[in-house]
Parts: sequence; C-alpha cells; structure tokens
Amino acid sequence: MSDQVLKKDGTAEGFERWEPPAMAGAHKPKPKVAVRAPAPKKAAAAPPPVTAEQIEQIQKQAHEEGFAQGQKEGLADAQRQIREKTSKLDKIMASFTRPMAEQDDELVEEVVELAMVVAKQLIRRQLKQDPGEVVAVVREAMAALPVSTSTIRLQLNPEDAEVIRNNLPSAEGERAWSIIEDAALSRGGCRITTENSTIDSTMETRIAAVVAQLMGGERDEDQRA
Repeated sequence: MSDQVLKKDGTAEGFERWEPPAMAGAHKPKPKVAVRAPAPKKAAAAPPPVTAEQIEQIQKQAHEEGFAQGQKEGLADAQRQIREKTSKLDKIMASFTRPMAEQDDELVEEVVELAMVVAKQLIRRQLKQDPGEVVAVVREAMAALPVSTSTIRLQLNPEDAEVIRNNLPSAEGERAWSIIEDAALSRGGCRITTENSTIDSTMETRIAAVVAQLMGGERDEDQRA
C-alpha cells in the first residue's frame, strides 16, 4: 500500500509503508465465523374444532357398527335355537317311524303295569273286607303239592300269618307245616317251599299270570282277525 506526502510546493511524493516481516511460527489469528442464532420453533398448530356434522357422522358410524355386532350375535343365537328345535323335531319324527310292533310292545307293557297296580288295589281292598280270602289261596297252593310231601314251610305276610293260624290249623303227621312270617311278601299271597319244590303263589305272581293270559288271548284274537 502506498501513501502520499504533500511537499511544501503542494506536490505529492509517494512512498511505501513499511510493514514488519512475518515471523516464522507466529500465530495467525483465526478468522471469525459468524454464528447464527437458531430459528425459534414454531408452535404446534391447534387441531381444528370438531364440527356438528363430524359429530353426527361419528355417532352414525358407531350406531351402525353396534347394530351390525348385535345383528351378528342375534343371528348366532337364533341359529343355535333352530338347531335345538330341529334336533327335538328329528327325535319326534324318528319315534313316528319306529315299527308299529315295537310301539305295540311298549303299549302292552304299560297296560300290564297298569293292570297289576289296579289288581293289587282291588285285592288289598277285598282283604280288608274279608281277611279270610288268603285261606283259599293257601289251600289251593297246598293242593298243588304231592301227597307224600313233608317238611312244608309256608311263608306269609305277618298279618296273613295270623289269619291262617286262626282259620287253618296245621295238620298233624306228614302234612304238617310251619309258618314263616315275611314282611316282604304282600298280603293276599304265599310262598311254599319243601325239600323238593317251591310254589310261588304270591299276589304279584298270580296277578301277572292272569294279566298275561288276558293279554295273550287278546293278541290271539287280533292275529285271527
């Protein structure tokens, strides 16, 4: 860089400015770097307010989803009930298609049971009016034994045993018998046991035989018809 010095006569004389030479190892100042301040963060924009139309749309969507779910569950429950009803109906229809002979057998069994119940009630009522009826039953059972039979044991209901003792004393000798009271036996019947045989003349056995005979006769008539 050159400077100029004014002389007295007004002329300028140029000369060079002296600058000291650079020293080896001298520290050079680092250039200054301008640091910019960070830009301020923008505040998050607030969400727009929900409009009445949007609220109505949300409610409508929720209603439709709830209706669809309820419809699905209701349909599943209805299908389950239909399956149950169908199963019951199938069983009923199957009973209609069973062979008539099988149904007839079941009907006969029910009629026999009913007849036995009615007969028992009638016999019990008759025994109350005339306890001596059991005497005829015992005599009939005794008559079925061989003449040479001995060691006869007569099983009776305790109430019937008292009636027999009072009305049909045991014979002496070979036809003598002993009375054994058995509360498990129904009134109106007896059971006789000997060394070689047993005669079941209990009320249940006698009624069953009569009912079987009656029902067998009806079956024979049906087959002939």
